[in-house]
Amino acid sequence: MKVLLIRTAGLPIDDALHAKKVLEARLRQAFGFDLDDSTVFPPADGYDGRRRQYAAEAFLPMAEHVKRTGNHFASLLLTDVDIFSKSTNYVFGLADIARRVAVVSSCRIHPSFWGAMETREFFEEQWGKVVTHEFGHTLGLLHCKDWRCVMKYSNSPYELYKKGKDFCVKCRRELEMMSI
Repeated sequence: MKVLLIRTAGLPIDDALHAKKVLEARLRQAFGFDLDDSTVFPPADGYDGRRRQYAAEAFLPMAEHVKRTGNHFASLLLTDVDIFSKSTNYVFGLADIARRVAVVSSCRIHPSFWGAMETREFFEEQWGKVVTHEFGHTLGLLHCKDWRCVMKYSNSPYELYKKGKDFCVKCRRELEMMSI
């Protein structure tokens, strides 16, 4: 099964390549990952000028369209713009389980966004968690209650930093039952 990673204009290629590397390391047995380097632009109709953010939901049809044209199992759209969903101030990512598509934003994952110092290594660990989490949703996984699990919902940077980077035993079993 092939999974497509789509990069929006503005996202550094190193961030997209790291996302690919993380997914390959955590799920290499079941999937091949294609990185579509033909960048797309964030959806203009998804921009909320009052909030200075993009609606995460506006990215999902783009991800689905590109997924269908390439006959991929799932797609993740990777961006660096600030995103929100419905009544939230922001989200790190958003997935549509039924359509097997997701969007992930690096914007608020960077500690520098919050005025903190960061290292590339720290950013990559958090970025990898969000990419893996949203990809887990495209596989049908729901949020997990185990703080050690990458599928634990993160409502803040602290919660993101605290949770694990891999699937817990329960979520791994669910993936195995799905033949993944």
